[in-house]
Amino acid sequence: MIFLGRHFFQRKLCGVVHYDREILYVHVIRTHDGYDDIDTAKIYKGSVMRFKPMRTKREYQQSIKQAEALMGGKSGSRQAGDLEVLSLLIQVYESEHYLMQPVDPVDLLLHVMEARGLERKDLEPYIGSRRRVAEILNRIRPMSLNMIRRFSDGLAVSAELLISQYPLRAVHKVADEVPLA
Repeated sequence: MIFLGRHFFQRKLCGVVHYDREILYVHVIRTHDGYDDIDTAKIYKGSVMRFKPMRTKREYQQSIKQAEALMGGKSGSRQAGDLEVLSLLIQVYESEHYLMQPVDPVDLLLHVMEARGLERKDLEPYIGSRRRVAEILNRIRPMSLNMIRRFSDGLAVSAELLISQYPLRAVHKVADEVPLA
């Protein structure tokens, strides 16, 4: 038996590996006393969820369907524990097979505005004047660290997503033409 002393949402996982079949039997332990109640016979008989490594897109899609079926379980239930473990495995597969493009901070703000029904004037407490909001959303001016902090705190948007660099528009100011003598 392998004990994984890894904290996961303030829980510990206990796993039994069947190497020939490439199956990991996982049991979520919610309390320290739960270690005393571990029965390997129950784990093998299926009292816990069986997890197999995902190697193909088909296995990944099956795991997604399985995770969707587990959603809605009560917090702390076996179903919720199974969903937590399956979500970790899905996350590992996705990180290995799908390259995530960096999030564009301005696009993220526009998405948040659309999803929450916000208008440009609603961003003024976080950015400043109406003109400053326009400069940020039109990519003329980059967001300052203080703006990012205010967005993160006020709109519950991850500062990590807002801090990445993004392209700015080149603004050409036309100077008054002065004839050369």
